[in-house]
Amino acid sequence: MIDFHVVPEALRANVRELHEVAEAWAAAKSTLAHQHLATDDLGYLGEQEDVVSMYNDALDTILDRLQSGFESLNNAVDTLKDIADEYESRDADYFAEFGYINSRLDSEGETR
Repeated sequence: MIDFHVVPEALRANVRELHEVAEAWAAAKSTLAHQHLATDDLGYLGEQEDVVSMYNDALDTILDRLQSGFESLNNAVDTLKDIADEYESRDADYFAEFGYINSRLDSEGETR
């Protein structure tokens, strides 16, 4: 049987890291959101070859992927935070139950 221990503070450190990464994705999206080209930005040849439309389509794809990545990272942040909260709650419950028993046993041992 495999034994493992969950360390809520380690989970919370990962939550902080993922949150920072999610914010970086949001910042990248915000920076790129205003980079669309107008039809005549690349002149006559750009218009004839439809370069502006291809560029804007590619930019829209990038913006969509950045949004999707941001949402996925935020979901991971929320899930890890919930897991850390759950394990901290369990630790507190176990301490309340078993810590009380241990202190009771210690005090009984002293009176004997």
